Amino acid sequence: PTRVRVLELDAAHESPRADEARLLATKNHIPIQPLPEPRAEGSFSHGRGRGRPLGDGPAERMESVAARIAPWSPGNFEDWREGLDLARGPLVLALDQVTDQGNLGAILRSAEFFGVAGVLLPRDRNAQPNAATLRASQGALLFLDILPVTNLSRALEELKEDGFWIVGSALEGRNHFSDVDPSLPRVLCLGSEDRGLRRLTREHCDFLVRVQGRGLTESLNVGAFAALALHSLTR
Repeated sequence: PTRVRVLELDAAHESPRADEARLLATKNHIPIQPLPEPRAEGSFSHGRGRGRPLGDGPAERMESVAARIAPWSPGNFEDWREGLDLARGPLVLALDQVTDQGNLGAILRSAEFFGVAGVLLPRDRNAQPNAATLRASQGALLFLDILPVTNLSRALEELKEDGFWIVGSALEGRNHFSDVDPSLPRVLCLGSEDRGLRRLTREHCDFLVRVQGRGLTESLNVGAFAALALHSLTR
């Protein structure tokens, strides 16, 4: 279901993009309203519009489409767990002390792109979704089940009881992604940039995977690794 509640259009500046948005809004019974004047002049929230510039003038007018969306809200882990279809071999993502907001946004964008069934996010010592995350994820976090958990270790235990296999990233890992049966429910655990996975998280892992590069750099940025790992686990 769409999260868009109202579509705003600047009627004075038509474009194919605006026409497409109007048709989609009408099809989905979404109200259409005039775009407020400050926005029509390119002044979007935080001064960082995401539209395309129109023309070469100093005002650099932004393409005149905006949407008001329903507020983001976190999911409930237990409710989400009960609704999982394990027969589909869902892939879940668990983040362990990923504190950089930009990395979190990039990871969530990759998670949505590859169809992750849910993202476990510890409440402490971990970046939490905010406006910066929304921008970095290009809005992808709005379409994900993001599940705050107080105790990540306990959450992983419960998922293992449900039949999930836990895959962790570690420099000392000896497994390959091909070792993991893609038909089984899986959880991919990603740790912090500097310390990796915590000991308790690591102990829950059935597989520890390391990607071996060809250059001198020892490892990938966690955001880049997330995209690579999710691609490998969903092939």
